[in-house]
Amino acid sequence: MHRRLLDRMSLDAFRVFEAAARHMNFSAAARELLVTQAAVSRRIQKLETDLQADLFIREGRRLELTPKGETLYRRTQAALDFLSEGLGEILPREAPASVVIAASGSISHLWLSRTLRGYVLARPDEDVRLVTSDKGSDLSADTNDLTVLYSLGAHPDWALTPLLQERLIPVAAPDYLSRLAPGRAPEDLGANEIAAMTLFDYARVNAYWRSLRDWFQWQGIAPNRVRPRVVFPTYPMAVDAALSGEGVMLGSQELLSDHLRAGRLVELSRQVLVTGYGYYLGLPRHRAPTPQALTLYHWLLAAASGEVRPG
Repeated sequence: MHRRLLDRMSLDAFRVFEAAARHMNFSAAARELLVTQAAVSRRIQKLETDLQADLFIREGRRLELTPKGETLYRRTQAALDFLSEGLGEILPREAPASVVIAASGSISHLWLSRTLRGYVLARPDEDVRLVTSDKGSDLSADTNDLTVLYSLGAHPDWALTPLLQERLIPVAAPDYLSRLAPGRAPEDLGANEIAAMTLFDYARVNAYWRSLRDWFQWQGIAPNRVRPRVVFPTYPMAVDAALSGEGVMLGSQELLSDHLRAGRLVELSRQVLVTGYGYYLGLPRHRAPTPQALTLYHWLLAAASGEVRPG
């Protein structure tokens, strides 16, 4: 019976669902897939009809996966990853990249991918492969020419140089703030006022990450008084929710610098939590870097310091 149902459904339906569930936002999924938001919505509705199950809870502009949606999301991700690996064994192998750089999903999505676009545009004869993972073993693998690590600045296999310091502050879209606190200067809001707003948090990939509860606890508010409406599985998903004007998340000033400069997000306090951690750019300690890796290394440091335009 399940096989007959699958025969009537297209792989594209699951690809659209996976993107929508990953972003928790139909518009963001549409931008990734280069289709309209309406097309994503129609495809999800048809998938729900075929499966005779609700996959999302829709409350206004807010999305949340149902228990069945959570199950399908995990299975779909695993299936697409398995298919991708299988195609990699069949398709002709690509020529190796000039430089392989590894980084976590947060900095890859919000800063590094844009910066790398500027780099390759300036050097059309060079190519770069970005390995995105939140696993420490992937980030420190000796197959990488460069790595970006969330760290205090020390690693046995990588010589680390500060790239972006971590400074955390609650942020939201201006439209959200104008609805919740009309006429108020965003930086003058108190911690108790912010705690009463719709809060978004993100899953901590490791024990060193800081979340909304840490910022509020630093402000003297007990963690049990902080109740996020949604805890997203990834940091970029929480950012997308804040950008859509749905609530407040704890933002990194460095990772969100473009959104803050453009006014798409605003800081809701003057109280910036400096954790002592940051993103560090690493060169291998036990082998000489290639000339191409060194060129990219210096470009990224210059981009982080504002000496060159990232892209």
